[in-house]
Amino acid sequence: MLFTFQEPNGVINTVKYHPDGTCVAAGTFDKKIKIWDIRSKKLVQLYDAHNESVTGVSFHASGNYLVSSSYDSSLKIWDLRNGQILYTLFGHEGPITSTNFSPDGEFILSGGVDSELMLWKSNLDWNNESQSKSINLLTF
Repeated sequence: MLFTFQEPNGVINTVKYHPDGTCVAAGTFDKKIKIWDIRSKKLVQLYDAHNESVTGVSFHASGNYLVSSSYDSSLKIWDLRNGQILYTLFGHEGPITSTNFSPDGEFILSGGVDSELMLWKSNLDWNNESQSKSINLLTF
């Protein structure tokens, strides 16, 4: 083992590497998202993210955005450059257990206890650094 990032306040439910490999994000039982810099071994961002436990995190291909899922039945898309929520998505009937961006960042996939797998258009145009407010949803 090279290093341990301690989480003194709760259980870590999910972890993901940043696309450039310099950071790691964790979603915790105590409703937070924490991002650590692997090089400095320091916590660099902390979000009081959801009303219930965070069950999934995924970085966008650009590294500028993060999607999180929660037992509170929501997905949140975060702009990591300014630490703000871009938008919140609702559609599952119950807790969301997992989420992930597509490799190109164009889509978000989520799954929940409602036995549904939902495919969302992210509306993040990371080549132009602009985003649309409309949300498209496909349910399987």
